[in-house]
Order: sequence, then C-alpha cells, then structure tokens
Amino acid sequence: MTATDLIPEWPKINSDRAAIIGLKGGADHPFGALLIVTTERGLVVVDEYLERQQANVAHKHAIVEKFKTATFTDLTWAVSDTEKELRLEFALAGVPTVGVPNARAFGIQRVQSWLVANQLFFIGAKCPEAVRQLKRYRYAENVLPDGQKRDKESVFRADDELPEALGAAVLAWPELPKPAPSLMSERERKRWESLDERSRQDIERLREYEHASSRVVGEDEPGYPIGDFFGPRTDGTSDNLW
Repeated sequence: MTATDLIPEWPKINSDRAAIIGLKGGADHPFGALLIVTTERGLVVVDEYLERQQANVAHKHAIVEKFKTATFTDLTWAVSDTEKELRLEFALAGVPTVGVPNARAFGIQRVQSWLVANQLFFIGAKCPEAVRQLKRYRYAENVLPDGQKRDKESVFRADDELPEALGAAVLAWPELPKPAPSLMSERERKRWESLDERSRQDIERLREYEHASSRVVGEDEPGYPIGDFFGPRTDGTSDNLW
C-alpha cells in the first residue's frame, strides 16, 4: 500500500484532517514526537521528531516548525499524564495537552490491536526511526537478580521514545473517528492552505480569543449580564456609560 492509497492528496495533507501529536519527554534521553493524521482507513504516522538535550519549550518550538502544526484546524497533543512538568511547560507556552493514563502498558495493547486490525500505518520514508524503534521495542527480562520473577513486566528502557509517543497518541483516540463532513468548503480550504505559517498562526490566535470572549456569563458570576468586557476597576467602579 502506498502513501497516496492512504492519503490521496499526499505529499500534501488536507488541513481539515484531524491530526494527533504523541509526545514522550525526558531530560536524560531524547525527546520523541510523532505526527499522526486520521484517514478513512485508519491512523497514519506521517512524521517524527527525535532530539535530545533541550528544554521542553525548545522542543515545543521545534515540533511546531517541523510538523507545520498551524496547517491543521483539528489538532490534539497527547502525552502520558505522569509527565506533569512537560504538560505544565507546554500549557504555559500555549499548547494544551491531553493526558492519557499509563501510556506504556495500555499503549502497547492499543498499538498491537490496531496493527492487527490493519488500522495503523506508517509512511516509512518520513519516520524511519519510529519504524526502527518499534521493531526493537520489547519487554525487559522478567527475572530479578535473585532469580525470582518480577510482579509486573516492564519495557526494556532503551530506544523507546517514539513507541511511547505512539502509545500516548493512540490512547488519545479510543476508537477511530468516523469521517466527518469538512468544516471548510474546497475553496476555503485552498485559501487556508495558501497562507503562510505566520498568517495561519495569527488567525488561530484570533479564533481562540473570539471563542474565549464569546462565553456567556452566568447569572451567579460577577459582571452578569455583560461580564468584564468594559474592564471593571479594582475600586469597584467601571467605565460603563449606563
């Protein structure tokens, strides 16, 4: 099966395809990330990121640039919920993440089941390191130095960054999404994709602002019914003209 069998517009990717970025952080080993897009056939891993010895925020900027994240109108960032520092730093940098439980154990099961179901694919030319690491991904020896068996099996902790990033990503999608009608017309999508990266980011920030500012103020909240649009002063007065 070729890339165009999975993604007809390849090497472009339509901006209205839902996308997932799986993350695996760490200070003493490389930081891993995978870009995955949803298709009618299943999830397709289309790009990878693997770098070491940088701050989490530096990795975030590099991933945004490499994966061209502003291209996508529906993007989810996923990481194990145990990686609290990474999640906090990404959130402070404007990237909220979905925390998934036990990405290692449950992620292995999910990846295995989706591979068997033929619903998980890789563009090998774009993610060769992910394919290499997955082929070598294995459980550690289940025997302690004294000869007794471990209570729980554990993963051999070497070259595991991208498999664990994959596990986090697939856990963020409990089941494959059904194809949804495009939120954009073909003309709108082409106009969006013709914009440069900076313009798309500016538009996304404006959309987020408009979404946040359009929230309805509840009757039990300060400033009902118009909220703090006029910027109430700290002394209890405001610039309201009525």
